[in-house]
Amino acid sequence: LPKSLERIGEDAFIDCPLLTEIAIPENVCEIGGGAFAKCVKLERLSIPLNASLDSDVITNMSLFYGCSSLQDVQLPNTMKGIECSMFADCTSLRSINLPSSVIAIGNNAFENCSSLTYVYLPDSINIIGKRAFFNCKKLEDIHLPTSLKEMREELFAGCKSLKVLEVPPQVEEIKENAIIGNKVIISAAVKKIYGSIKNVTTMKFLGAVPPETNVALSAALRNVDCVIVPKESRIRYLQSPIMYDYYADIRVA
Repeated sequence: LPKSLERIGEDAFIDCPLLTEIAIPENVCEIGGGAFAKCVKLERLSIPLNASLDSDVITNMSLFYGCSSLQDVQLPNTMKGIECSMFADCTSLRSINLPSSVIAIGNNAFENCSSLTYVYLPDSINIIGKRAFFNCKKLEDIHLPTSLKEMREELFAGCKSLKVLEVPPQVEEIKENAIIGNKVIISAAVKKIYGSIKNVTTMKFLGAVPPETNVALSAALRNVDCVIVPKESRIRYLQSPIMYDYYADIRVA
């Protein structure tokens, strides 16, 4: 692309089956939604770290949706968000580091990124949308930002390979099907958990007061092999709705 280019329009390169690599010039200040969607052979994308993009230029919906060969992505320090379905169905994307300027991730942003194994989310992020990492089957490790305040619906549903999921210290509510992992650590700030728990082997609660819950969660807890609660709060947990009808391994720490 020419260095003088300043704008890439909506759907500009959509469904270009032979496009394998693209370098965005640093003078580009706007990229339209779906500009590179369904470029199934696109493997590498680079945007200069000092690119003069507007704050919302790279937050357009479905920007790289369906780029099933995309493996390597370099994003600029000017971007503020990852919008809805931006990398959805990028089935060859294995890892991604988001710049510290990002403050929000939209719904379905990385949905069905089936090769994704690692994601680093900077602490600047305070919003992650529904199903953002839905069905990322190989995702093993993720750093969640400490500034996150809510875990929304189906955030990690289908992420069967997650080893440890530690709920950030400011999260107060965990929505339905948001948590999954071999080991899940529930921070003391969590006040309410909605819906069911799936594919969790060990669940550790850090709070002295058990979170509020509903019947669906209590029933699903039967599938958790081990529950760890604070020693001084064991009786309180045993008498709370969250432990209703749970008879498996209960430990204290």
